[in-house]
Amino acid sequence: MAKKKFNCECPRCRGTMSCGRDTRVFETVWGNCHECGFEYHTTASLLSLEEINRIRKKAKKEPLLKRREPQISWTSRFTGKGSS
Repeated sequence: MAKKKFNCECPRCRGTMSCGRDTRVFETVWGNCHECGFEYHTTASLLSLEEINRIRKKAKKEPLLKRREPQISWTSRFTGKGSS
């Protein structure tokens, strides 16, 4: 559970980038190039129930009837609020 910032090399122009990694709640990474403007970052989203069941089918698991609810502790750590 740490946030780290460091300089790294831009894959586009080989210039200097400000990069970072945060392992709180789930791993995220980001970078911003000081030379060409290239940037990247981790995005988070939720799959639909249909998408989850497609993945489960490929893994030879039974389909779900509904998505699992988030844990309140995870939600509050991520958003600063209770489950929603």
